[in-house]
Amino acid sequence: MIFQKGFHDLGNFKARSQLILANNRRLHRAFSYLVILIAVLASTAKAADVVVVKSKALSVYDKAVSGFQSLYKGSLSAIVMKGDLAVPSNLASAVRQQNPKVILAVGLRAVKVLKAEISNIPIVFCMAMHPEKNKLSTKNTTGVDLEPSPVNQLRAFKSVIPNLKKIGIIYDPKRTGPFVDAAKKAAPSVGLKLVAQSVSERKDVPGAFEKIVSNADALWIIRDPTVLTREFFNHTLIVQFEKKFPLLAYSVLYCCKSNRRRLNYCSHLSPPLIKE
Repeated sequence: MIFQKGFHDLGNFKARSQLILANNRRLHRAFSYLVILIAVLASTAKAADVVVVKSKALSVYDKAVSGFQSLYKGSLSAIVMKGDLAVPSNLASAVRQQNPKVILAVGLRAVKVLKAEISNIPIVFCMAMHPEKNKLSTKNTTGVDLEPSPVNQLRAFKSVIPNLKKIGIIYDPKRTGPFVDAAKKAAPSVGLKLVAQSVSERKDVPGAFEKIVSNADALWIIRDPTVLTREFFNHTLIVQFEKKFPLLAYSVLYCCKSNRRRLNYCSHLSPPLIKE
């Protein structure tokens, strides 16, 4: 998702936005892999092939499950982690009672609880952030990352703004250090220089942003809880508008918020920001 300089040509923006989708085919292939994996694991099931466990009753989770069901045609039942089923032991018992061959965990909380409680049923996760950081993969747990890799995001940004040379990023090493380290390694291969500003507290973010505006061609907004606050986001929109400073992000949420104030246009290219 790109906030183009000034948004002077909405038609051109729409056309260029499609390049991002083309550059993130790996994300769609990963989702297809998830469906194929579950289909193989559940092929001999007699009861419900798959039990879906959702962390919360969120529309974005419902959409993820609907997308899965559009490709997977086996039997399926769903559980939402609320009430008594929010208790780990109760949830595990409810899942085991259905005797599934595979569990589809939707959301970070669901996979964390399930992998701690169940070790003899395959668990496949989706809509969960930072699998490596959260140590989600175990002997019976696998899945797909919610976020595209840094190199894929950088390639998409470069394809939409070919003259982009220096891209700024603000991050808290405790939160998104591994992601930014990977981005630093990937940037030269895409023809970019990463201008990284680390912060440890939210009060440091405004100063870091000013340095980015002075030393980079655009700001890459990532899902960092220390950085990403309402105040910071609103400030970046003002700077983007006044100084024609591009903001780059993968989440459709940023585009929606910005365009409700300007163009009332939103291009649905990626999963929205999810906070658990």
